[in-house]
Amino acid sequence: MAQDKSVPQISPVVVSEVVERELASGQTLVGTVMPARRSVIGSAVDGRVVDYGIKRGDAVTAKQPLAKLRTDQLEISLRAAKAELATRQASLEELKNGAREEEIAQSAGELGAAAAVRASTKSRYDRARKLYAQKAMNDEQFQDAAAAYEGARARHAAAQAKYNLMKNGTRPEQIAAAAARLAFQAEQVKLIEEQIARHTVVAPFAGYISQEHSQIGQWVSRGDPIVEVIELADVEVEVFVLEKYLANLRIGSQVQVVVPAVPSSFFAGNIASIVPQADLRSRSFPVRVRVKNVIENAGPVLKAGMLARVQMPLGERGVKLLVDKDAVVLGGREPLVYVLNKRVPVSGQTSVKRVPVQLGVMDESLIQVSGRLQPGDQVVIRGNERLTDKQEVRVSEIRLSPRVSAAAKPAAKAPAASSKQKNGLGS
Repeated sequence: MAQDKSVPQISPVVVSEVVERELASGQTLVGTVMPARRSVIGSAVDGRVVDYGIKRGDAVTAKQPLAKLRTDQLEISLRAAKAELATRQASLEELKNGAREEEIAQSAGELGAAAAVRASTKSRYDRARKLYAQKAMNDEQFQDAAAAYEGARARHAAAQAKYNLMKNGTRPEQIAAAAARLAFQAEQVKLIEEQIARHTVVAPFAGYISQEHSQIGQWVSRGDPIVEVIELADVEVEVFVLEKYLANLRIGSQVQVVVPAVPSSFFAGNIASIVPQADLRSRSFPVRVRVKNVIENAGPVLKAGMLARVQMPLGERGVKLLVDKDAVVLGGREPLVYVLNKRVPVSGQTSVKRVPVQLGVMDESLIQVSGRLQPGDQVVIRGNERLTDKQEVRVSEIRLSPRVSAAAKPAAKAPAASSKQKNGLGS
């Protein structure tokens, strides 16, 4: 027999209890969503923009090129510098390797030939001296013989020096001088490469283009703004707190952030800083709340400039009701929770009822609620995104609040990932 699909099915759910704790009452402060970081990137050099391939709203990654200035002359200088570097590298290697055996043999042959020429010219010179002394040779003939001998001696000395150099190898100081020339040229190449790099504007961090300050063909001077980048992976909400309430705040404390433009979610933020300089007219201090943004295919959910309301624990302390923040279902006219009509153990079965609530301050993973709830009530924290009023459920797990769990069951298994991706809650 086919099952009637119109009858609501019994859904497995995870529940936790409504708890009471002493907390400071919350006050709502209005602020504005701001980027975690904002950078106006200027040009490091003078030049003409030849590439500007970004526009407002584009997502960029860290070190991504955003704009480029003309570098034609520098590119030519770089090629010439690299060619000279290769030449000096080859010269150094040649000095280190020394002469080859063939070159040494060739030099030895040249030395032998020079020695033979020297011996021949010396013999002619010795005969010329005797003839000149006997008046049998004129001055011009004697001078020619003497010059031929001196030239042969010089060529023999040069051939001997060349042979000795090849045989003994290059001196260490020559190698050191060549290595120094090579290192100098390598630094020249780096210098030109660094100059070229300064003609490319890159993103200092991952984020989004918020402003364009140039275009292709525009001449820019050093320091002129090119583009503005904002980081939205995290955002900050700045609110102003009166000085009498500052003692209630602690750096790192978690607070609730509601953005009216995103009505189906609330976000857990942390107090990032309390600026120690008051506005002298209002005697209020800037407090910055850091919130982890949600990045979707269409971009960041929280955008710079959105209105935000922050629940700060600034009032008198008192006993408050709290539930796990995963129990809160948003998206309707008002927040609500699903409460079991009767307490049941694990594997127990009962029905649920919808209870509208008002949200207050946060305390770790719990959030203050006001509504028709009592301490000890069991509320659904997983499986609540598809429930309807009076639907039958079966309890698959009962979780304790974080503090109760830590005290009563120190070895308890860590809770599973939040279900707020399903019912729209921020984290």
